[in-house]
Amino acid sequence: MTELDVLKLQFQLTNADFERFHEQECSYLTNFKALPVQDQVSIKYIHALDELEWEWARKAVNGELTNVHAGRYEEISAALKQVCIQVEMAYQKLQHAEVLAGHIQGQLGIKDHWEIGSSEYNQWKEEAKITKYHTALDELECLMVMHLFELAKLGMSGTSYKLRQQIVKALQQCSEAIHNAITNYNKEVSALNPPHFKITWKDIVDYSILGEFDLLRQLCVNIREVDWAKLAYREATVKYFKLCCACEEVTHVEVEVHHLQTAINDEEQEVEAVVELLMTTDPHLSLELK
Repeated sequence: MTELDVLKLQFQLTNADFERFHEQECSYLTNFKALPVQDQVSIKYIHALDELEWEWARKAVNGELTNVHAGRYEEISAALKQVCIQVEMAYQKLQHAEVLAGHIQGQLGIKDHWEIGSSEYNQWKEEAKITKYHTALDELECLMVMHLFELAKLGMSGTSYKLRQQIVKALQQCSEAIHNAITNYNKEVSALNPPHFKITWKDIVDYSILGEFDLLRQLCVNIREVDWAKLAYREATVKYFKLCCACEEVTHVEVEVHHLQTAINDEEQEVEAVVELLMTTDPHLSLELK
């Protein structure tokens, strides 16, 4: 009984289950590439509405005006010119935001724009925060997986010294990227309602397998709860597909064996034909070849 047979009996699995696990994993990875287009457009609409805020522009201009102090005419004139520039920039930004909001509003088929504070606005505002949080979490997860793979390579037997040095350098670069990802993650979790827990480098540096990565509980889809992501099932699935590949290799080898046998037979017949031909043209060479 093979190791795969033992695992199949232990977990009550069949070959169909392994194929299903593979399909589910591929489907998860494919669907997780991006949000649906409608959701993406709705979130962009929220960002456009946030930029279309006259109160923000008024405060920005008033802030510039408070910086104008009494003094010489030249100083006051230069300060007022700077205020005019800021006013013009704020106005152009508002115009751009208004055009963008109107364009997106047409894409969504909305007749009346969402008021800030309305139920639709609040719903998608929260969705935008969650999306940014998930993006930060996905980036952190990706970097951690890369980190774990590099650590696994470093511990492999037969790894050359030069390759080990390259892996160490890659680990250092990955560590810096993880620090930045942690900072970004903590920034996004603070904006959630209610805020999620913040993490530190110490919290995740000791993770060794996917199952220990507790942050995955906060993903859009909790893959730790599905069968294909469980460690024991994944090991059995890997063994199953390795066995499938081995069976394919056996089939290929059988074909190659027939090809090789045919080539040997053809070579023997060709040699015999050449020897017979040399019997008349070069008897001495023909005797040497026999």
